[in-house]
Amino acid sequence: MSTPSTLRFRARGTALVPNHEHEAAGVRSFVGRKLIEVKPGVYGFDPTNSAVELPYRSEYVKYCRDGDLYAADAGTAAACGVEFDPAFGEAKAQAGGAAPAHAEEEHQHFVGDDEERA
Repeated sequence: MSTPSTLRFRARGTALVPNHEHEAAGVRSFVGRKLIEVKPGVYGFDPTNSAVELPYRSEYVKYCRDGDLYAADAGTAAACGVEFDPAFGEAKAQAGGAAPAHAEEEHQHFVGDDEERA
């Protein structure tokens, strides 16, 4: 199997996986997350619930293998050497279905440890 040029991922749990392409341009961002205001003056990074396409990098493969990212399609799962879970990947997005029950427990705002969690 040849190495793909791009991979597709979704955010998983509370892991903040850096987007290395954005960092190279001087912008701090995290794969599959957006900055939100949790309450006045308190900010966090919420999952976008949409797949992010990124160039192949060994760092992203490792994050996926370590459980910090979901592979968003079967090709990405194969490239990362993990099992594809359609509940979090392509099939869910195409069906427009609701996230499975275990997704809610992983959907949390991430704010600093010194702040109250939403």
